[in-house]
Amino acid sequence: DDSNMSSKLTLIHVPVGNNPARIRLLIYLKGLEDQIDISTPADYGGMSSDAYRALNPQCKIPTLLLPDGSALYESRVISAFLADKYRDSGPSLLAETPEARARALLLNSIHDLYIASPNSSDPAVTANQGCGYKGVELIDAPARAAKLREVAKQVGVLEGLVVGPYAAGAALTEADCALYPTLALLLPFCLEHAFGWPTLVGAEHPRAGQVAGRDGKAARGAAREGGGGA
Repeated sequence: DDSNMSSKLTLIHVPVGNNPARIRLLIYLKGLEDQIDISTPADYGGMSSDAYRALNPQCKIPTLLLPDGSALYESRVISAFLADKYRDSGPSLLAETPEARARALLLNSIHDLYIASPNSSDPAVTANQGCGYKGVELIDAPARAAKLREVAKQVGVLEGLVVGPYAAGAALTEADCALYPTLALLLPFCLEHAFGWPTLVGAEHPRAGQVAGRDGKAARGAAREGGGGA
């Protein structure tokens, strides 16, 4: 009923996309499926509707609707909010030391700034990862090659920062939730399967490969994510 719905958080997402996937993964890891409702932009008239724009002026996903009717947006902000609010449910996802927390935050930032986000609300501006799935009307061949080189560079940067066995050390953090959908799903699916390009997370990236689940340490719930598009 409506009173019950209004007392719960609502995650507005789409089934594919590494940014929504990182939030769902956090929800699965913490066992919050019964505490957070799931909806899509279509429930609000679509991402270009006035109703959705009132919740998220960037008209992107994910968005987290709070019980008071206000909303949070940007994946990193939603992730931090949920990890803090539900720190006592499941794994805390908050690293134990200031150094490890800073490492997790740096990994998150490298991923978000240089791989996953276009840093613009203009649909014509594409993230570097868009080289794997955006059409030729948005990315021509030289731009696609440049974006692919940048993604490859940033995977190398992540490799140098990952501590192991998880992103920031011995325990899962928000950084693992951010990196897993990209390294394990989006890049292999879009680049290897769609384009036939060599993997960007290969034998030369053993620590990033751990985060991507190559050694069997993939986080619970990751198998529920069905693809990597954004």
